Amino acid sequence: MKRFLFLLIFILAGCSSNSKEPHDPLESTNRKIYAFNSAVEKNIMRPVAKGYKAVAPSWFRKRITNFFRNIATPVIIFNDILQGEGTRASESLYRFMVNTTFGLGGTFDVAEEFAEVKYHSEDFGQTLAVWGIPEGPYITVPFLYPMSTRELTGKVVDIFLDPVYEEPPMKKLNTVERVGVGALDVFTAYAENTDKMEMLEKSAMDPYAMTLSVLHQMRQDEINNGEAKEESTESYDFDMGDDDEEEDEE
Repeated sequence: MKRFLFLLIFILAGCSSNSKEPHDPLESTNRKIYAFNSAVEKNIMRPVAKGYKAVAPSWFRKRITNFFRNIATPVIIFNDILQGEGTRASESLYRFMVNTTFGLGGTFDVAEEFAEVKYHSEDFGQTLAVWGIPEGPYITVPFLYPMSTRELTGKVVDIFLDPVYEEPPMKKLNTVERVGVGALDVFTAYAENTDKMEMLEKSAMDPYAMTLSVLHQMRQDEINNGEAKEESTESYDFDMGDDDEEEDEE
């Protein structure tokens, strides 16, 4: 799903909703924060992202995505184990060993290209869902996006579990350099989705409601490991760095 290095408020899910729709009792406040986030995204982040894509070839962005996926694999393995997913944990371990050894520190996805062992994402928010922890109300996090309190709690835990800054050569970086590297990871993932975000906004009469619905559907898909438990009326394929090879490599 990707590592956001922002200060997050630790809110444990205190309310539950078994509805298929997102539970949004704080809608009025969430909409105001969403409007602020949208203004920042449209006027600052999106233009910079388009400039980044214009100067950074797709192969470079792919290497960045692969590197950060690989270095964060221990978190995925940890959550696979907590969820009782032995096969998926072994696949992640295999990918980590192969890509680290033969993929230039994980910048090349050798495991998928030659052994067809594909990447999958797991996080502590998904683990909480598997354990039966209620989703809780949705909160729009400033500078980020709407997410359930369960997902928000999971992200806080994942930040402390993420070994990205404890591995060489990252361990030698100072604070400013570490923030810069983390921002590159986040920004690369964000840049791949700018066009799709614009398409979603143009097609939605209510961008906030549409965004909340799409994110909720995507999250359920992640929790179910891609096995749909219920039909969705519409699908938006947001790229987390999987398939940017369709662009001309420079």
